[in-house]
Amino acid sequence: IYNILGDLPRARASFERALQIAELAYGKDHLEVAKILLNLAHVVASQGFYNDAVMFAERSLRIAEFNLGDEHPLTARCLEGLAIMLLNQRDVDRALPLMQKVLLIQEQIGGQEFVPLAATLINLAQALQSNDDCAAAEPLLKRALDILQKVHGPKHTRTAAGLNALAVLYFKQKNYAQALIY
Repeated sequence: IYNILGDLPRARASFERALQIAELAYGKDHLEVAKILLNLAHVVASQGFYNDAVMFAERSLRIAEFNLGDEHPLTARCLEGLAIMLLNQRDVDRALPLMQKVLLIQEQIGGQEFVPLAATLINLAQALQSNDDCAAAEPLLKRALDILQKVHGPKHTRTAAGLNALAVLYFKQKNYAQALIY
């Protein structure tokens, strides 16, 4: 609740308390601990403490991999969380392979029209853009938009976010005519 309300210090304190309780109740390597750590990483990153966020995300991923293996949806979520934390630090070189691995896991789990896959495609495309690889980003964004339009239709907010991501790419390429289409 505090996170939604924008009270990040209270949100952090709440997640830290939940982490303590979960570790005592379930043990340090339990999946509930991994989920709390991932949420804590996002809150801490929102506060600008990127090193701490990476540390929490890495621990979350280790727990998920230990308990579930490399190809489970929660492991993919933890991998993507870590990649996002690394992107916050502008560590694109470490984040890109993680995002690509998430993409492979999600394709195996949900197929080609899996909504979380669209979000990952957008995140990966944005990482590539920040690395000035717009050519590689464009097909990912088009694929994400295709998924979103098929699943949600043309007038959904998630589809609009996909359209916006593609427009931003074209704008960055100074292809203003194409950007205006999206």
